[in-house]
Amino acid sequence: MPREKATIESLLDKLINTSSTVNKRMGLKPAEEKRVKDAFALLAAGGPPPNSSAMLNKTYYVDFLQRVQTVLGPKGVVLCAVGLGVSAVTSMGDKFRVDLPHVLKSREGEIAWADLQNIANTYSTER
Repeated sequence: MPREKATIESLLDKLINTSSTVNKRMGLKPAEEKRVKDAFALLAAGGPPPNSSAMLNKTYYVDFLQRVQTVLGPKGVVLCAVGLGVSAVTSMGDKFRVDLPHVLKSREGEIAWADLQNIANTYSTER
């Protein structure tokens, strides 16, 4: 069965559900923690190292994360790293990468930010 094409609404629903799950779990699973650490490392470096594997995909991902950080702050980076990751961000297309942070901002009240903020406070300063 073919995969259903993502929409802004489906991505937003996924991120809202992710925030709720992280909040209820009161933390991250090990794989999610690695995604968050990798996201903040890429942001700190300003992008992937030249000639790294999947450099183009990671460049799109960093551009998206920088936009998220500008619009929502580090807690938004945590949310997108956990809920989406590199593959989802690079496959969503430019318009979604540009629009999603602003749509998230407009629906900020639906997102469980408490644990995401605490996680961001931990990992955004570990450089």
